[in-house]
Amino acid sequence: MGAGASSSRGGGDGIFETAPVANTLGKLHQMTAGHDWFRCDGWKEDDGSFGEPDFTRFFGIGVNKYADVIRISLPRNNLGGILPFKDKFAVTMIELRTIDLEQNHIGGEFPPAWCRLANLTHLNLSRNGLRGTFPDAIGNLVHLKTLKLAQNQFYGKLPKTMSKLTELTQLDLHRNRLCAMPDMLGNCAKLHTLKLNENLFTGELPEVRSLTSYSHRLSLFLFDVLLDLILFLVSFVPNPKPLVDVAHA
Repeated sequence: MGAGASSSRGGGDGIFETAPVANTLGKLHQMTAGHDWFRCDGWKEDDGSFGEPDFTRFFGIGVNKYADVIRISLPRNNLGGILPFKDKFAVTMIELRTIDLEQNHIGGEFPPAWCRLANLTHLNLSRNGLRGTFPDAIGNLVHLKTLKLAQNQFYGKLPKTMSKLTELTQLDLHRNRLCAMPDMLGNCAKLHTLKLNENLFTGELPEVRSLTSYSHRLSLFLFDVLLDLILFLVSFVPNPKPLVDVAHA
């Protein structure tokens, strides 16, 4: 029985107690401007109020056989506002495996409470308006395989605790304002996709252990960086005058 399952079940009659989970999802709906979502089947009534307590019917929500929420998938759905930041979200959603909120309009900072989602394997918050630095506690997400936070407004250094994310296979942080090359890559021996371009990184990439194909991926990374640099420099080059004035040739 999962940790989240015990809080979602009712008494001995076998009926699921859905209120705590539905209320937590209701807070997500409220805080991310749910009235503006493109799709909100089951989330709200015709009058705009929050919908039925059976969250298993909510659009974008996946559950296991114990009615634990294991997936929240609402990409490109016009979410706004900010993400739930209180510990209650992490406690109620402890069985979450996947969160995909890519390409919305979510602002605010990365909620430190989300670092308590210990079973999370896939997190995609790319193409939003998130800002700030990464909390040190992000290293607690030791089962993460995919971490995509590209095209936001994160800045500063990546916390050293990210060295604990040894299960990472995909890391996409491109187009932020991050600085200092992340030393934590040295422990991510399973990485096969790495995107760090369009940041403020300086220095050299650290060695990544046990990756025979890492040199190939490093070449792709450096190509991205070099291309960005070339495009930047070209933008300062004035248009050259033609060698021949065709009007008077």
